[in-house]
Amino acid sequence: MKNIVSFIISLFLVISLSVCKGEAQTAVKIQPTPPAAVKSAVATAEKQKDIIDIKPLEKLKIDYLWWAMVIGGVVMLLLLIMAGVFYYRKRKKPKQPIIELPPHEIALAELNKLKTMKCTDVEEIKKLYFELSETFRRYLEGRYNFPATDWTSEEITNYINHNRELDFKLKEQSKSFLSNTDIVKFAEYIPGKTQIKQELERAISFVEATKEVIAEGAAPDAL
Repeated sequence: MKNIVSFIISLFLVISLSVCKGEAQTAVKIQPTPPAAVKSAVATAEKQKDIIDIKPLEKLKIDYLWWAMVIGGVVMLLLLIMAGVFYYRKRKKPKQPIIELPPHEIALAELNKLKTMKCTDVEEIKKLYFELSETFRRYLEGRYNFPATDWTSEEITNYINHNRELDFKLKEQSKSFLSNTDIVKFAEYIPGKTQIKQELERAISFVEATKEVIAEGAAPDAL
């Protein structure tokens, strides 16, 4: 009986080992890797026919002639409007005749205006003398036709000394007037009210004595 049992056990062991060995061989069996499909990235001739190249950027076409005509039209329209406005204003306001007064009338009007100035301080006195001197110089320039407003007092005095139309008294009067006004204009001397009045009267009397009198039908005298 023992022999039979031992035989059965031995047989069972042999069968079990055989089965385990077969399963082990089956488990470690390496399956072959299927071949991978490899495709070339380079385009073939057939595929290149289907590829469309990118077109370069197209330059905008500007119609310069059309724009020049538009701008020219706008400019012409503006010029016509401005010309119309100018013509309308010119026609609406007729020109006034320009009346040229003789030098002595202009000078006397300015001198009489200066007589109304109130000289209450040094600045007003100096301003009065500057205006008085300029008025006298403008009169000499207009009356005797020389640039008295641009000349110095010495140059004016030298010119007056050679003027045959003026007598000695008028020459001395003009030289004294120029000297007295220069002292106030360029020095610290401040005249009193009496002296200011005298200088104004001296300028007025000189203009009255030297004004040009034109007889009817006669030509003005020249220096």
